[in-house]
Amino acid sequence: MQRRAFTARLGASLALPWMGLSARAAAPVTIGMVAPLTSGTAAEVGKQVALGVETYFADAQRTQALGADVRVVFEDDDFKPEKTVAGARKLLAAKPAALISFATSNTQALIEAKIPEEHGLPVFPTRSGSQVIREPVNPYVFHVRAGYSTEIAKIVAQMAGAIGITKFAALYQDDAYGKTGLAALQAALEQRKLKLVASAPYDRTTSDVQPALGTLRGVDAQVIVMVAGHKAASAFVQAYKGAGGHAQLVGISDLDPVKLVQEAGVERARGVGLTQVFPALSSQSIPVVREFHQLMLAAKKPDSVTSLATFEGFLVAKAIGQGIRLAAAGRSAAVDGRALADALNRTPRIDLGGYDLSFQGGRREGSLFTEIAIIDGSGRARRRARGMGLLLKT
Repeated sequence: MQRRAFTARLGASLALPWMGLSARAAAPVTIGMVAPLTSGTAAEVGKQVALGVETYFADAQRTQALGADVRVVFEDDDFKPEKTVAGARKLLAAKPAALISFATSNTQALIEAKIPEEHGLPVFPTRSGSQVIREPVNPYVFHVRAGYSTEIAKIVAQMAGAIGITKFAALYQDDAYGKTGLAALQAALEQRKLKLVASAPYDRTTSDVQPALGTLRGVDAQVIVMVAGHKAASAFVQAYKGAGGHAQLVGISDLDPVKLVQEAGVERARGVGLTQVFPALSSQSIPVVREFHQLMLAAKKPDSVTSLATFEGFLVAKAIGQGIRLAAAGRSAAVDGRALADALNRTPRIDLGGYDLSFQGGRREGSLFTEIAIIDGSGRARRRARGMGLLLKT
């Protein structure tokens, strides 16, 4: 019931066109998505991702761009891994060609249940760059965004290589997510013969950063890398700067700059750096960004043009769509998961419109795109590398 209610509500707002079209093939291609959709903080992000997914496929169906009819079916997992697996098994009855998952622990549950390989089902994670779901490589798990290790290596290269920073510290979530990020930071520093001057964990169940603040406030760090969730990162930014801390604060792509500014305030958020793994949503000279803006406005969702989560859902859907188009060419049978995976595997370059992917040769991290944005005095994230050096001096 929750799945139907959510789909109807979102679909009505988008006037999903495929519901009124006759099928061009005997069996349409089904895409499944399992994510938190109805309640809790995670559901707000899950709904944003789902909006991007539905917006892309609605337009692809309207323009008949994929060579096959496509329907999208959602299952709400309440952000609980056991429900993710149950929802995926329920979707298997519809014989999906792809499954879109949400976040680290929920995707990890699908992998541990061996759903991708046992059913030949390509899984496309969203909202996670964790190495936990990237290593060891699973041939049926396709990542459309750069991983956290790539992001953290970019931070170190920018700070140490370009600016000459040598004193790094870390705030990290005390779980697999935070610890793998911490390990990636240590590895990137070791390549430059550097070591952390300090690191401090916080409890993910409470997001209480006061003990970590006590550790990091007194150390001689030039940069503090935050491998943290929104609530904890916002609280740390507020408390650290409020206590007079002067180190450059940098978070990874899990932190949405718009939300960080809302929660920490413009004055405290100013100067915070954030890695970004997708093109800037203000860069409408990039075709896929322009397309995203146009379709969101056409869907009467103008507020979503600033949502990185919605844009990620849109990009993941477009990657799947391009795979369907490639697999459907010259094929009379419906595209299934193995055909989709094969199409992605054999294509050297998949151009989503200024954002390229490649899964050829067993590669599963389709993109290494990473930039660093700095929140300016107006609360906007700007992506000018030289600006970071200027802000470090203020």
